[in-house]
Amino acid sequence: MRRKVIYTALLTLLLSFLMLAVAESNTYYRVKNGDNLSKISKKFKVPVRELRESNSLESDDLTVGKKLIIPVKNSSKAEKKIKHSDTGKSADTHKSDEREQIAASDKQDTQQVKAESSAGTSIPVYEYHLVRKGDTPSRIAKKYGLSVRELKQLNNLANNKLKLGRRLIVGKSRGEDESTQDTASINVRPNVSEKIEEVKTLSQSDELSKLSATERLMLFAKKMLDLPYKFGGNGIFGLDCSSFVQKVYSFVGQPLPRSAREQYKVGEAVDKGELQSGDLLFFRTYASFPSHVGIYLGNNLFIHASSRAKKVQIDSLDTPYYVKRFIGAKRPLPEANAALSEVQAPDSITP
Repeated sequence: MRRKVIYTALLTLLLSFLMLAVAESNTYYRVKNGDNLSKISKKFKVPVRELRESNSLESDDLTVGKKLIIPVKNSSKAEKKIKHSDTGKSADTHKSDEREQIAASDKQDTQQVKAESSAGTSIPVYEYHLVRKGDTPSRIAKKYGLSVRELKQLNNLANNKLKLGRRLIVGKSRGEDESTQDTASINVRPNVSEKIEEVKTLSQSDELSKLSATERLMLFAKKMLDLPYKFGGNGIFGLDCSSFVQKVYSFVGQPLPRSAREQYKVGEAVDKGELQSGDLLFFRTYASFPSHVGIYLGNNLFIHASSRAKKVQIDSLDTPYYVKRFIGAKRPLPEANAALSEVQAPDSITP
């Protein structure tokens, strides 16, 4: 009987040591609203991979209230972090911690990329946006040609609240096998420079010398179909509407300003009933001034870099969205203006 008591006591003591050992190597964190693996990884300076492995996570989706194992060596530090995050800190302390966490995360990411690169692993490299005062998911999504849903999926956002200084993924720039990537959940941004260079080379070809400026303009515009749209974009990751128009016109030797607002001041005004191929069409979309522009193709169709479709595409002027927002047309091509003058000239001659 005495042996049994001693054996039980020893077993209890051994289990206590084991529990202490586990406590020394791990701590726990309960998922809050707006949390994601990347954010928790930065908070505790633990690689995302280790978080996944420690919690047997098959995806990056987290449920609010879920208890996560945090594999850290010094549990007292981790518990201190949790306590501070629950009770609150001063604004200066938060900023200092945030800077330290971002710097540590950047260092960790760099070390991981170097290690995996040396091992010959393909590294997905993403494009990021640093959240600033006044930013909203809608504003950020629009800037990078994403839908709000895509932005939330990319960053595992549960709501529209954004923390200042947070880095949001807004696209992939290189390094991932596109055949295994779900393009519905991430907006892959191909480099458009090659296509632009291809059209530029074509514009210098002697084979097109017999075509009129308008015919060449139509050809070059259609060659750029399906290139990705990006708000404020001017190459590499995408084009916005005015950049697309500016580049197409440059291929026929006609310079245009950079913005739709400035392009609206160029050329002669044209009535909607007298549109010709190559005319510029202007719309009011997100602002009271001309904020969107496209090139008229004929048959009530126009080509433009669409923020709605996130690419260069052809649409109809009869589409209710564009009917409501159309504000006017301009004819910047000297050749088209000359042709129009020749047609109208006989009417001005007195018999």
